[in-house]
Amino acid sequence: MKLSEFFQTFLNIKAQEVSPSTVEKYKQSIKKFIDVVGDKELNQYTFLDVERFKFLEKQRGVKNSTINIWLRHIKAVFNYALQTGELQNPLVIKQFREIERPVREIPKSTITKLLKAASPEFRDLLLVAFNTGMRRGELFSLKCENIDFERGIITLYPHQTKVKKLRYIPVSDVVLQILARYCQGKRKNQRVFNFLKNPNSITNRFKKLKKKAGIKNVRFHDIRHTYALALIKNGFDISEVQQILGHATIITTKKYLRFREEYLREKLKNLRVV
Repeated sequence: MKLSEFFQTFLNIKAQEVSPSTVEKYKQSIKKFIDVVGDKELNQYTFLDVERFKFLEKQRGVKNSTINIWLRHIKAVFNYALQTGELQNPLVIKQFREIERPVREIPKSTITKLLKAASPEFRDLLLVAFNTGMRRGELFSLKCENIDFERGIITLYPHQTKVKKLRYIPVSDVVLQILARYCQGKRKNQRVFNFLKNPNSITNRFKKLKKKAGIKNVRFHDIRHTYALALIKNGFDISEVQQILGHATIITTKKYLRFREEYLREKLKNLRVV
């Protein structure tokens, strides 16, 4: 069976288990791989094919982190082929070694510029992102049925989240007002931000917005970091931050701890007991 044929089978199953943004990543990754090394029988792929794919994408100027994302999704497909018996031997896929990205907080002046330059509908999406810390895929898949307007809580179901776990996000009145406007006249199973075609629409719009606002070195994911640091500043403990952000383990959340120490040090700077 060829990779393209098997991938359709894989996708039919995985589409029921993962978020729309993850489905898009699988599609993009396999398409890239086939475009570079060809559409072969599953058992004809070798370690050299993978290394050639990495080399050529690197030559095109693609970042290691981006190639690694593609490799993770490619590996998942081949591992599933192994489990189902379509692949006889494991395909060795080695990722590039990555340097951990720094946590970046977006300054208030930059946030103001972004909001001012954004279209009304994308400004609303940004306001929800800045005040909930929701991931790109979660914002895209958010439906009116996810929102409890009386309790002020968004419930994300496992297929909507990155870690495939149920998550509850408490939200402010400002966020509820925005969401209520977008859900007015919609059915419960309709997406809130249905002006978006796919999760990549958020990334593409954000890139255009940065250019329009004259801003560089800011990623959409930095909005999530900014929200996390706001929680830390306002006294939320690390387990509460983990729960709200939906991290699979507290290890991911602990990267924000050093910022808490800095905020506490600043508060204590002028404190004198005697």
